Amino acid sequence: RVGRDGGNDGDSSENANASRRGARGGCGIAIASTTSEARGPGAHSSLHLMAHPHVHRRETTALAGRSGSLTILHSTPIVDRGSVFVAHLAYPCLTASIARAAIAHVKRDVAVKHADHAMSAWRCPAAVTAPSSSSKPASSAKKRKASAAAKVDSGFDDDGESRGGAAIRAELNARRAVGYAVVVARVYGGANLGKRRFEHIRERTSAMLTAAGCVANVPAAASGGAFVGEGSRLG
Repeated sequence: RVGRDGGNDGDSSENANASRRGARGGCGIAIASTTSEARGPGAHSSLHLMAHPHVHRRETTALAGRSGSLTILHSTPIVDRGSVFVAHLAYPCLTASIARAAIAHVKRDVAVKHADHAMSAWRCPAAVTAPSSSSKPASSAKKRKASAAAKVDSGFDDDGESRGGAAIRAELNARRAVGYAVVVARVYGGANLGKRRFEHIRERTSAMLTAAGCVANVPAAASGGAFVGEGSRLG
């Protein structure tokens, strides 16, 4: 489901997974790229690498027809009763159109395609609309309220995982993250996790925001080769 509000907390999407799953390889949703820097023994690049414990891989990509580049962080997996959750965070996404394009780019990866769900959400600066010449001047209080309301725009897609995308957006809101798009891929393991799945979705999202150096209410900036996490740095 695509929208701005969540549905119910039921497990109907989990029940449907059993018949859809097929032979999917658990951690196989971790994806590879020739433009990435993978963590682990033997990993190396022209940059000094100190791996963040929750980041499996980092890549830089350019979106077709758009200037600049995006950094994408791919998390290590969380496995719970056979279900596997991996988060993919893209930044800087400073418009809604860039955020949607970044999500589409991540979802095109063959490994993400093979997940049962690739739920997503984004939160970015809202487009500024010029006031009408015929509009009446607003009071200072109304201006402050309007400014706060217009500060960010956001959206989500559950992709069949009831309230999954909404859970990602809830974490973006809680962290007051601006300029980020997130995809959390899930491979269903055969057991319903109930509300526990939302904890995994939000935890993976939060871990990637921390790794990206997210600062509340500060729009994400191009990394320029820098990678800041919990006391770790790449670049």
